[in-house]
Amino acid sequence: MTVTTTVTGRVNAAVNAIVTSLVNATVNYIVTGLVNAAVTGLVNATVNSIVTGQVNATVTGLVNGTVTGQESTLPVRNQPHLARINTG
Repeated sequence: MTVTTTVTGRVNAAVNAIVTSLVNATVNYIVTGLVNAAVTGLVNATVNSIVTGQVNATVTGLVNGTVTGQESTLPVRNQPHLARINTG
């Protein structure tokens, strides 16, 4: 009886250790994947937002002629306010 009990206890302990290790590894893998995906999503969204904002601001500035140096490249006929100034 003692031998059977001892062997059964050791087998159960070994099985429990293996199962616990597998469960922990699986949970860690899943949680790590979820955290990585969430962080990557946030970083990508932030970068996309910043880049989109910069591109939109630049394009808007170019269209409106407010970006430094853009207005001066237009002919006077496209800048009536300069024509008024230049003609006195």
